[in-house]
Amino acid sequence: MSITFPSVTIPWSSLRRTLAGRRCRVVPMLAFSAAVIAGPPHITVRPMPATSETAFELEVEHHTEPGQLSVTGRAEGVRAGRRVSVPLTIVRKDAAHFTVTRQWEKKAAWVLVFSAEQGPKGSHGTAEAIISVEASGNVQDVEYMKPVVRKDDQQLAATTAGVDRALRALGLVTAAR
Repeated sequence: MSITFPSVTIPWSSLRRTLAGRRCRVVPMLAFSAAVIAGPPHITVRPMPATSETAFELEVEHHTEPGQLSVTGRAEGVRAGRRVSVPLTIVRKDAAHFTVTRQWEKKAAWVLVFSAEQGPKGSHGTAEAIISVEASGNVQDVEYMKPVVRKDDQQLAATTAGVDRALRALGLVTAAR
């Protein structure tokens, strides 16, 4: 038996002799290694200049094959006094970078939600970001939700509460859904 890291293979007998009496140090090291190799994704949202056709660029750090990664977005706002949710089209540039053009009405405030999910329905981890966009088009706030491993296909409770907070902060709604 041996332990293999990306560029090194250590025979188990050698590792056992070297670490004899130091086993308490092995477990944290292996746990740290597993956290680096696996774990939920992380998402970073970058607003682009107003002169660009691209409104946002998303960078997603993930620990899976690109085909196992789903990046989605939606715009939450108010039309004619009613709360609406509009799905957004996101374009993949490469395995970790995505772009979003403005697909929501101008001269109205909106809350955008971007999600990165590893595995089917986020079963290997989900990261989300909530972006508050003022009616002028300026970004008021970007809030990153704590990445989690999703147990079902429901929206994350923290994200739902964050969207409600962002809508209230923009003056769009006075109460949650």
